[in-house]
Amino acid sequence: PRGLELRPGDAALYNNLGRLAMAQGRTDDAMTMWRRALQHQPDLALAHDNLGLAEIAAGRAAEAEASLRRAIAAQPGYTEAKQQLAALLLSRGNGDEALALATEALARQETNETKQTFARALLSATFKPDATLRERLRRAIAEAWFDPQELAPVCAAVIKAHPVIAPAIHRINEQWSQAIAAQQHVS
Repeated sequence: PRGLELRPGDAALYNNLGRLAMAQGRTDDAMTMWRRALQHQPDLALAHDNLGLAEIAAGRAAEAEASLRRAIAAQPGYTEAKQQLAALLLSRGNGDEALALATEALARQETNETKQTFARALLSATFKPDATLRERLRRAIAEAWFDPQELAPVCAAVIKAHPVIAPAIHRINEQWSQAIAAQQHVS
């Protein structure tokens, strides 16, 4: 491409070319572009993350894990990389580390992806909730966490059973309690 002739050391350009190649279904070309971006800017977290996602798509889980870890090392607050690494670790049977990463991701950014990864990690970690709690968490995932009245008691049970995750759950529980109070006030 002409842009590379004009700016051969531009990591952002290589990163964008990698995204274009991936969108066209050319995974190997995309990975080549992201590796070139990282040659020019080794701490470019976005390129590490993109490379990790391409490696997942190519079935290279160990390489993807390393790439996602490098993305997080380059940018410790990178929520998407933490959520994606948590999901990858879940698929590889590492529920405890996945829970820690999913908790961090959820505490920084509440999206359906971070909530669902957190719930899946919670169910996969060494901590094993009882059958009722497991069923409530499954329903929470299915309902996309939209029913505060149902989930507030689940959060309280999770906090009591696994205090490591208390900060993220406590904040969510407070928001849900406020929503319940507002609904009751309107009614």
